[in-house]
Amino acid sequence: SMLRINNVAFASNTWHVDWQGGQNAHQVIQYSSNLLSGWTDLLTNHPPTPVSNQLNRADTSPTNWFYIRVKAHR
Repeated sequence: SMLRINNVAFASNTWHVDWQGGQNAHQVIQYSSNLLSGWTDLLTNHPPTPVSNQLNRADTSPTNWFYIRVKAHR
């Protein structure tokens, strides 16, 4: 299966992250504001998961820069 981030957008004071992944894997969305300080989990999907997924977060500011990644494991 393929794991990828399809879109990251900021609209109406909310961050939107769309991703695609396999149905039989744990999917973890993580962010970091400083790559030296490590990663923080935002969301964990347990299998079976939909192929297409979305996370919406209204608790961050568009001026706060951060890194985001999707991890998957079985």
